[in-house]
Amino acid sequence: MPNQNTSAPRQICEQRRRFLKWLAASPLAVVPMTSFSAPYLVEGQSAADVASRLFDQMITSPDQALSLFDFERVASMNLPPAHFGYLASATDDGNMRTVNRAAFDKFDLRMTRLHGQGRPDLSVELFGEQFDAPFFICPVSSLRAFHPEGELAMARAARATNIPMSISTFSSTGIEQVNQAYRQPVWFQLYLQSQFEASTELVQRAEQSGSKVLLFTVDSPARSTSSVGALYERLDTRDCTACHNDFIGQRWHKPMVAPLSSNGMPEQTGPFLDWSIIDRLRNITDMKIVVKGIETQADAEAARSVGVDAVYVSNHGGRVMHSGRAALNCLPEVVAGAGQLPVLIDSGFRRGSDVFKALALGATAVGFGRPFIWGMAAFGQEGAEKAVDMVMRELRTSMIHAGAGKVQDIHAGMLS
Repeated sequence: MPNQNTSAPRQICEQRRRFLKWLAASPLAVVPMTSFSAPYLVEGQSAADVASRLFDQMITSPDQALSLFDFERVASMNLPPAHFGYLASATDDGNMRTVNRAAFDKFDLRMTRLHGQGRPDLSVELFGEQFDAPFFICPVSSLRAFHPEGELAMARAARATNIPMSISTFSSTGIEQVNQAYRQPVWFQLYLQSQFEASTELVQRAEQSGSKVLLFTVDSPARSTSSVGALYERLDTRDCTACHNDFIGQRWHKPMVAPLSSNGMPEQTGPFLDWSIIDRLRNITDMKIVVKGIETQADAEAARSVGVDAVYVSNHGGRVMHSGRAALNCLPEVVAGAGQLPVLIDSGFRRGSDVFKALALGATAVGFGRPFIWGMAAFGQEGAEKAVDMVMRELRTSMIHAGAGKVQDIHAGMLS
């Protein structure tokens, strides 16, 4: 794809500013040249010489990445503006992404020493299956917009690292093919259709493919406008309708929804839905029902009362509504309302230490959307695998310093 977007991501620019500010105040800036210091600078460049270019360097392979944000920079160069804009967009000029990230800074990890716990075990059981880490790949629509192999590349990366994989109702590959790439059934995310018969077809197709987990999204009864995404689209001179028309709100050519019948009368959905919809879904499937988009204790209690199998904290990565409230800040009260139910969470996770903080606050597992897509958009399956490995390594490091030998040992007392 053409390299049309040359703007550096906000995080990299901020890192560069902080580094240069530090360098300006550093003793390196005032040390006089002596016979002791000069030999280091005789051949080659000093740190000051290269500092201005330090954060402008583009990685050329997954192994060069030092953080997930390295993949974002490459993805921004690889993708057309409209496609990258879809990833970058959030409500209130992108501020909800900032809100989600800022929440993690409110919690510090308490580092303790000489635990003797050995190499931490990251493995967990989720919905009756064993996985190698307590995080999963979120359902994101249209992954072929970010790499030609899309969901297939991501599924192979998830299989190689043994973490859960989920796909969207508006995936660009059918669930059967994704299952083949993953070598076992993936989780299926449901956007309720205007005709319940069509939703039934979707759910039963997923179940017949072997899927055991249904992620029912309830956080999008209405949407705020994303000016960031719209601005990126304006920069894209291509005719996007030649290959897709996602960005004008029509997705009916997607392989999961294209075959749906149009029988039955349209129903009132979105803001007209209430908790009785869970009973209707329960009547058409034996899949585990996870209600996605819960942000309050009251809703967690309501979900538990109607018999869901898990609750999922999410503000859709800040893409739906400018509430000003980070997903992580919602987690403690949702955990309180969920009782013994598993609690999943996504929105804003970028590091293994972020995962640790969510687990300490009561989450069962954490979802990653954008970061793993950055890896795939940058280097395909290899990039996605490397991104997953980085989060595993960072989580393991956090557990070593906190004294957690296994995921189940992580608790709120490890935060301050």
